Amino acid sequence: MNNLHEGSLICNRYLLIRLLDQGGMASVWLARDTKLNSDVALKFLSEKLSEDISAVNNFRAEWEISSKLIHPNIVKVFEYFANENSQPFFSMEYIEGNSISVLSEGNFLKTLKPFLLVIDALDYAHNQGVYHGDLKSNNILLNKRGKPVLIDFGISFYQPNKKNEDGSISSSDIFSLGILIHEILVGVPPKNNKIIDDSVEKKSSRKIKLLIKEMINPNDEKRPSLKKLASSLVEEGISPGNAVSSSLSDSEDEKKLVVRNFNKNTDRLGNQDNRIKNPDEGISPQVFWVSLSLILTFCFFVFFILPDKVEKEFEAPQQQFSEIDQSLIDENKDNTENTDEQKKMAEEMLDKILIELNNLKNQGVSKWGGVDFRNAEENYKLGDQEYLNFNYAKALNYYREAFKNIDKLSKTVDDQLSINLKSAEKAYKDNNFNDAIYFFDIVVSIKPDNPEYQSFYERALVLEDVLDLYSTAIKKNNQKEFKDAKELILRSLALDPKYGPSIDLLSEIERNILRKNFEFRMTEGFEALSSFDFVSARVLFLEAKKLYPESQEVVDAILQLDQAEKDRFISNMEKDLIILEDGEQWENAVELYKEVLAADPDLQFAREGLDRALFRSDISSKLDNYIENYNSLNDIDILQEATNLLIKVSAFERKPRLEEQISELSRLLKRASTPIDVQLVSDNLTNVRILKIGSFSYFSKEIIKLRPGNYTAIGIRNGYRDVRIDFTVAPENDAEPIRIVCEEMI
Repeated sequence: MNNLHEGSLICNRYLLIRLLDQGGMASVWLARDTKLNSDVALKFLSEKLSEDISAVNNFRAEWEISSKLIHPNIVKVFEYFANENSQPFFSMEYIEGNSISVLSEGNFLKTLKPFLLVIDALDYAHNQGVYHGDLKSNNILLNKRGKPVLIDFGISFYQPNKKNEDGSISSSDIFSLGILIHEILVGVPPKNNKIIDDSVEKKSSRKIKLLIKEMINPNDEKRPSLKKLASSLVEEGISPGNAVSSSLSDSEDEKKLVVRNFNKNTDRLGNQDNRIKNPDEGISPQVFWVSLSLILTFCFFVFFILPDKVEKEFEAPQQQFSEIDQSLIDENKDNTENTDEQKKMAEEMLDKILIELNNLKNQGVSKWGGVDFRNAEENYKLGDQEYLNFNYAKALNYYREAFKNIDKLSKTVDDQLSINLKSAEKAYKDNNFNDAIYFFDIVVSIKPDNPEYQSFYERALVLEDVLDLYSTAIKKNNQKEFKDAKELILRSLALDPKYGPSIDLLSEIERNILRKNFEFRMTEGFEALSSFDFVSARVLFLEAKKLYPESQEVVDAILQLDQAEKDRFISNMEKDLIILEDGEQWENAVELYKEVLAADPDLQFAREGLDRALFRSDISSKLDNYIENYNSLNDIDILQEATNLLIKVSAFERKPRLEEQISELSRLLKRASTPIDVQLVSDNLTNVRILKIGSFSYFSKEIIKLRPGNYTAIGIRNGYRDVRIDFTVAPENDAEPIRIVCEEMI
């Protein structure tokens, strides 16, 4: 095996640039794919383990598992190579960037953004039956744009029939992810799997702290699912997206990415940047506003006090909820009597709100509901606060306003679906992959059970990679590097089998490959014909015909081949047939004569020779049959036929095979004609007869003479079951008595 070093050319294709990582089992190199003119990462099994069949099989299994995973946040794995001149290795996407640990101890709202994409990638892998098993910071890389990419499934578990049903396996990834999030937030992993409470809460929030505790719970059944984990992070105001640091920043398009593949019935909240903070952290701005509304005028509060308060609380200004109708305030002032009837009405209205709001959340309203949804949630929460303070009249009014907002949203669901679907389809058609992802995500949130929408969403997720592969394939095709072009376009179609331009380009590439292969086979066919290699020539011409069935070139070539083959064939046949007949190989001679006549039915010598060969083949077959079934010679008719045949062939020219057959048949005829004493034993009560010989009535012991052969004795006695005895008479067998007695009573 070759030693790996910088500048080595592996498999006449990959030029090693530098070592990226070295471990006990494998090493990873940055390499240049000289065929595709792109950088790739090559993972080599260590030279020592390359001699271990088990290790090689495990290494190939890693490639097989990894190559099946196609997801924007999972490293792409390409081809596997194994030959005696190189350590086994496979090629994969090169991720230029740092590990996710560079985000350590940052602002948790930004730090945890890429983790939602990692969770999505894990959820996808688990649904394919693949469990990573080694989640750590070094196995999550951030590319130049900050996109997280999950790598190294080297010790993954693959259970294709489980499909995310095995909680104990999938929860091990959740446990490792919890350890990693803890380390990213506070700079160190949990000590003895126990989180540093104060540090975690100080760096994030109380809910994040409790979530991490759940993730690293020793009881795997109590750990949250990936869906619940993602939902909890979103509720804390964390939106999925690329990493943000001094060297990385999200584009607006990247910010539109959201969690996909999770159960659309998971409770999702609205715009998380407008979430009310934990009550333990102080009074919320909304409660503060309602309290002040009794003293301050509405306009003064909106334009001067509220913006400052929001900025201080949220550190990210957002559009405020729409102004609550002043008439609602006036009504609340007048309606001070909290009766049981008002309480009942408030509860009934709340029931309606919860039902409708849950339906809307199941349709992803947080992604498209905008101001109406935020107002609905705000009024609903303010109503809850008044209800808990026993102000049922005010609670009822807030609930009514919330229901108006919700009812308005419910009536626009179909419109939102239509608008976003059109926008998504246009973005996809224009190859605007980020907008396509954004709009299709909204579409599948509204209609989570529609397989067509889900399919389009998944196609949009890989569109960027599809376009890159398509563009490179066009260049290779124009450079007549058809094999490389096809490899690239097939990768594109593996990501999206329905992408029209890729399908068309594949057809063009295959036509080019077809013509190139046709010309190559025709050239090789004529070379074989000139050297009298007719078989190869015919195979090559026929292969060319398969490529272009209507080609006149192939028709002419095959006609030329047929004539040349026929001439050469016939010129050699007579010599071969003389050898066969001289060697008494009559069966082979028959077949060869048939071949000659198939080539030219008018050849006189072949027709006469075939008759002769058939006659002698039949004679030889009969002789062999008598010899092989010599026990049949005890039949008088067969014995006579064999004797007549022996007399007939004695007049033939004696050659070795015929001489041997005559000698052996003569011996067997003599054997069959010589009777042998056979002792029969009975009980004087059984009537005995031998088929084709005769009846011997009743006796206790009888000696008769029989010629060698197979016989059947029948015993009959009234009141008893008949017996049938098959026996063989031969001079080489021991002469044991044949016992024929009816003993079983009926």
